[in-house]
Amino acid sequence: LPQLHAYVHARLSSDVRAFPLADLLQLVHAAGKSGFLLFQFGGDEKAVYLSRGEVVFAESNLEADRLGLCLLRAGKITREDLASAESRFHPMTRLGKILVELGCLTPRDLWDGVKTQVEDIVRSLFAYTAGWIHFWEGEIEPDNTVRLSLPTHRLIEEGLAHRDALLRFLAQLEDPRTRIRVQGPPRRAGSENERAMLAALAGDSGFGALCHKSGLDPRTAARTLQFLELTRQVAIEQVESA
Repeated sequence: LPQLHAYVHARLSSDVRAFPLADLLQLVHAAGKSGFLLFQFGGDEKAVYLSRGEVVFAESNLEADRLGLCLLRAGKITREDLASAESRFHPMTRLGKILVELGCLTPRDLWDGVKTQVEDIVRSLFAYTAGWIHFWEGEIEPDNTVRLSLPTHRLIEEGLAHRDALLRFLAQLEDPRTRIRVQGPPRRAGSENERAMLAALAGDSGFGALCHKSGLDPRTAARTLQFLELTRQVAIEQVESA
């Protein structure tokens, strides 16, 4: 959470079930407000910075939202590139700078990658059906030199489409013919949800059993499996009915 100075107005707080995130962002955008929006659900935290109603930056504490994996999803780098950069990473450096130094990205590719990362974080917010949103009005600068200007209206539309895609994926997972299994070498799980899901997997498993074993609700389990499938830690397949 950034330092909130005296000129920042008192926050608005609401349960997303009572005041959907899309409604809040549409209001902020229409009114041309500047401020800082914080979303919290369990251990998940995502923040969006706005200036005059437009998104200028976003950040998240989830591994799935980190720059390296966003670049991998976008096809900008390979798994080998990411592994090489991660092996050279330490807290005093930035992963993006290492990727440029290794020749995996151009400076322009890195800028585009950060833009994609911010857009992905904002779009991902709309898949949550529970959690809290907090909004502080005022000029709040992110602790990052990157400052974008992204059309909030477009991100809302894309976020709602992202939510609908998750619902389709959830329907696929709930099909009795769908089986989920661990594949490939083990990779360090970056979140409590990922650890719970991987611990619940024993051989081929159905989605309902995984939700029960992991203690995750269906949408959270679906989001977790999307990431685990993307990073090739699980395989999701359909089997023929007996």
